[in-house]
Amino acid sequence: MGKPRKKGNRPAKRNGDGEDRISNLADDIINRILSVLPDTKFAAQTAVLSKRWETLWTSVPDLRFSAKNYKSKESFKEFLLSALQRREQNCEICNLCLFIDYGHLDRQRAPHKEYFLEEVQLRDLVVKYAVRHGVRHIDLSHPYAQLYPVPLALSGCRTLTTLKLAQLIVTEMPTACFPAVKTLYLDDCDFDGDFVVTRNPLSPISHT
Repeated sequence: MGKPRKKGNRPAKRNGDGEDRISNLADDIINRILSVLPDTKFAAQTAVLSKRWETLWTSVPDLRFSAKNYKSKESFKEFLLSALQRREQNCEICNLCLFIDYGHLDRQRAPHKEYFLEEVQLRDLVVKYAVRHGVRHIDLSHPYAQLYPVPLALSGCRTLTTLKLAQLIVTEMPTACFPAVKTLYLDDCDFDGDFVVTRNPLSPISHT
């Protein structure tokens, strides 16, 4: 029976010749690879591969957070806040994908306002962070968030060119100015009230 493996940093995967080709890639290429992972959590897990990989994930230009990849609300919130804090603060954000739905954890919850307050505060914190870091594309899905408007931080964002809102239920929507948005997706959204989008007339907008 073999000896148990000691815990610690695992070496990056090598080819048959023993050469670590992935770690030999330039940082920007590795960042592109990490950007396509379905959740920033998986990018952060590569920090154990080697000393060089410890901080590579903190400069990835895409942020992706999906509650379905976590075992509890607490672990989701803890990692999300930690990721924002540890991220390289001078790095801009290209894409933000945020999916907040704890239905796989608690399917019997009652949809009342107080229950969702913490979720909405977390959602708005992430959106504000992305706007401050020049986000260009946002994909936001927040099922069951009754009585809460789309994050106000989105209004007036001058770097945002693509906005996708999915499964959002709101009872009011203030006049929203998206000066740079060219593509707007509304997927299974219910807007009970006025929803006015204004933009730069020189920047044509398409919608689906």
